Amino acid sequence: MVSIAANSRWNLFGFGCTLAAHIITVPLVIGQIGLPAFGHAGLVLAVWVPLFVGTVLSSSVVRLVSSSDAASTPQTILHTLNNALLVCGIACAIIGVLVVLLMPWLFSSFVADSRPTAAWRIDFSIAAVAWVTQQYSLVLQGVMVGERKFRTVALVNFAVAAITVISILALVRVFPDSTGYLAGIALGFCSSVLIWSWVVGVSHGRAALRHVHHRENMRPLAVFGKWQAISLLAGNFANQIDRYVLGLIAPARVIGQFNAAYRMQEAVYALVMKGAEVLFPHFGANASRSRDIQLDFFLRANWVTITFGSIVLVPAIVLAFPLLSLWAGSEVANGGSILLKTLVLGGLIGCASNVATYYFLGVGLAERVTRLSIWYSGVTVASSVALLYAFGPSVAGLGIVIASVVRVWMSLSLARKDFGAELSASKLFAANILPLLVGIGIAAALEFTPIDGLSHWYSVIAAYMAVSALIAVVSAACISLHASGRSWLREVAGAFLPRKVSE
Repeated sequence: MVSIAANSRWNLFGFGCTLAAHIITVPLVIGQIGLPAFGHAGLVLAVWVPLFVGTVLSSSVVRLVSSSDAASTPQTILHTLNNALLVCGIACAIIGVLVVLLMPWLFSSFVADSRPTAAWRIDFSIAAVAWVTQQYSLVLQGVMVGERKFRTVALVNFAVAAITVISILALVRVFPDSTGYLAGIALGFCSSVLIWSWVVGVSHGRAALRHVHHRENMRPLAVFGKWQAISLLAGNFANQIDRYVLGLIAPARVIGQFNAAYRMQEAVYALVMKGAEVLFPHFGANASRSRDIQLDFFLRANWVTITFGSIVLVPAIVLAFPLLSLWAGSEVANGGSILLKTLVLGGLIGCASNVATYYFLGVGLAERVTRLSIWYSGVTVASSVALLYAFGPSVAGLGIVIASVVRVWMSLSLARKDFGAELSASKLFAANILPLLVGIGIAAALEFTPIDGLSHWYSVIAAYMAVSALIAVVSAACISLHASGRSWLREVAGAFLPRKVSE
């Protein structure tokens, strides 16, 4: 558990750099190009988000590299990366051409606040460069994650974040519209793929960067990747459905408000995800150990992840209006605060299924994650479309909340089926449901306090820390009432204060 905590800190540091880039750039970009242009850029990016070829291949690389057999065979790692890069190149070429050819015409025809086809085509072409380089970066990064070199990942993310901030701020001054913003993002990802190519080349040799087919290592990559592809496509499409529908029924200004709220939610929620991301290779490396050991770690990881999620996310629900107002201005906060509350609530509930997802992926049960994602996508799309057309933009994100509840129930049911009677209802409640109820309960109670009037960053930060501390104390008090929970609390307290930090 000590190494997991140390790796989590490096992962959080790396993400913190990316988070800082968002915090710095978004309000400045909105001030430079305006909410409508920011909304248009968000719509373009929303098309590319579900097409995460690199995420699928990166997860496959992490799974194969982190397994005990692959980790002891450098040639296997080399061949796995070669295959992943080859598939990435082919997939990006096909998908990229189709999107750039078709989507500008569709956007000019159907988007509510539309623009000429030529303007959309320029934006989609620039976003295509950002997307392709991002996919390659994710594949190359997967090797380092699989080898659990999280310090290297963090340092590279720091460098890329700095370059991205400079690129975006410089280009939106030269081109104060959606094109300049997208070009800045593209330049940041171009730097990312160059840095990762150098890092992987130094670590594994230039042969690792070849796009070569190795038949003997392609099958494991394909078997794992096919489930991940379906899973991520379904999940990411569902997470963007609100933005798609808003593009059809709402003006660009409203889409800009949603984009700003979504970006803040994404940044805060990703902090939780990055802290837990190290669990994936850990489950893969320990897949052959006894069920008792796996179950014990599964429960502890759940309680830590959900409690940490509540500590980070609940203050964002309570302080949604002052956060958005101080960060991006009153124009964003007036319509975006309710959207931020809803989106963060969906993320908080989703924390209760994250560890189960990493467990299923780590032990080779990717088809379960695919089924969960398909159900999640179906519920999200159906409920979001119905709610938005019935009640308007103010309920954007509510479909994600409903679907997250369904996903948690299904994930925990599958976990109980896998672990059997050893995973008792009492332990499951203590590890998953109790910390979630604590977070939601405190958020609901604080909704009736006069916090929206905070008008300075120092007061908002102080209130954020106070709410986080309250959740931490209440969560610790509640879990200490459970026999297993007391041992989790003692071990976690020791694990997150290690004497020696290792990569």
